[in-house]
Parts: sequence; structure tokens; C-alpha cells
Amino acid sequence: MEEEFADFHAKTGATMVYVTHDQAEAMALATRIAVLDRGRLAQVAAPRTLYREPATRMVAGFVGQGAVVDGVVTGPVADGRARVRLFGAEALVRCRPGQPEGPALVCLRPEDLEPAVDGPIAATVVRAAYKGGFVLVEAEPQAAPGVRLLLRVSGDAQVAPGEALRLAVRDGWVVPEGV
Repeated sequence: MEEEFADFHAKTGATMVYVTHDQAEAMALATRIAVLDRGRLAQVAAPRTLYREPATRMVAGFVGQGAVVDGVVTGPVADGRARVRLFGAEALVRCRPGQPEGPALVCLRPEDLEPAVDGPIAATVVRAAYKGGFVLVEAEPQAAPGVRLLLRVSGDAQVAPGEALRLAVRDGWVVPEGV
């Protein structure tokens, strides 16, 4: 049906309103998505923006996979990035202009994290699921028991629960709503 809807829209240019709870379907079909939170509009944006730059904790946790974690913005904002402290380590993540220093929520998607021999974040593998082409790893930072981070590693990687892992933050997003 996705292909049929997409073809119809391309041929007619008609405005279409499509209501679904299937995120993958919404992301594939929409040019704009409206996310409702308890009957209120939480964010309206293009699928990429919704995924990469969620406006609230609810949208960050609801759309896509990943984690919304507590952090502290420690450095000045430049070029759309801020220095943050996460799990005792420093990282650079994306943010809106004017992001103040202080406590913040940071959205980390699986592609924002990577295993690194000298990574500043010590973690333990909780689960590892081979997904054909990659392994989806759920890891718990040693500095934040109970927090779960998702990351994708090469499908050839041998990763097992209980294994120690060092992580580096490649990217992330300071959720504008704040703490």
C-alpha cells in the first residue's frame, strides 16, 4: 500500500491526510508528520527533522529507537553544536541556536554511538541481536545503571551480553524542551 499511496500522491499532487500508528509507514510516506501527545500537538515536521531534531522528550522517546538521557551542556554553542557531559564524558552534539548551559536532555540514536577502543564511556553489553548486516547492541553505561543505549555494530562483530564495551558519542541532539 505504501507504494500505491506514494504513486497516487506523485501523480496527482493531492494533499493526503493519513492517520497511522505505524512509524515506519508514516516516515516512508509523509512529507510532514504531526505527533500528538495526550491530545495535544507536540511537533509537526518533516520525517527527518522529527527523527533527528525532536522538540520534546515525548517525541524523542516516541519516534524511532534510541535513548533520551540526562546530560549537562558545558560549553558554548557554535556551528549548531554544544559541548555536553554525558556519563562523565565530554561530547559534541547538535542543538538549536541559543541553547543555554546547564542540565539538558540529550537524544542519542543508535547511529550516534559507536564502539571505540579508547571511547570515553565504559559500558556493559546487556543484549546483542543479529539483524542481518548489523548487530543491534543494548548497552548500559557504568556511570548510569539502568540506562539503556542502543547502537549498531558490524554484522561481523562478536558481541555478547556481559561483555565490557567502550563507547564514543559521534552525534546526538539536545532536546530543546529541556529538563
